[in-house]
Amino acid sequence: MAETNFDYSKNDDCERDSFDDSLLFFFLLLVVLFCSCDNWC
Repeated sequence: MAETNFDYSKNDDCERDSFDDSLLFFFLLLVVLFCSCDNWC
């Protein structure tokens, strides 16, 4: 069990970095959608 927890925390660090990137990408996508909505309206 100890080894599994250790591996999980290593994966958690990687997931945290990718999560930050995804959050930033989602925010940019949201801004783009907002701009598109302004143009449509």
